[in-house]
Amino acid sequence: MTRSEDLFPFLALCARAQPHPAQQERLRRRALDLPSWDGLPVHAEAHGMEPLLYAHLHAADIPIPAHVERQLRTRTVQHAHANRVRTRALAEILDGFQSAGIQVLVLKGAALAHLIYPHPGLRVMRDIDLLVSRADARRAQAVLAQMGYACLL
Repeated sequence: MTRSEDLFPFLALCARAQPHPAQQERLRRRALDLPSWDGLPVHAEAHGMEPLLYAHLHAADIPIPAHVERQLRTRTVQHAHANRVRTRALAEILDGFQSAGIQVLVLKGAALAHLIYPHPGLRVMRDIDLLVSRADARRAQAVLAQMGYACLL
């Protein structure tokens, strides 16, 4: 298995939302130097980068060992599905807040997935972060509870 410190520079080359030709060339060269691909999916998942890694490898036309390809493809599909579910939930919550007159800011992954990335499935989201004013916090919690959601503070 490849050590984490050997994989970090490889993963760092995949941190861009969209590939750049110079970065793709560096990624191709680093791929040739990888002693093993076995730990790559685990390390990519730990950093929330599986879909992005998979997209960058394909964009750079880098051959991926079959077992790693299978793992990355499977997790990319799972993350894309989870993002679609969270995006529908977010739309529902925003509609509920708008109906209640509550102003809200969408933060972190839920915002970045739609603002920065070419398609939201490239940004792993594990939750939805929202910011409301202190004055609206209790009403926001009540709206969420009426919709069947739990708040984690």
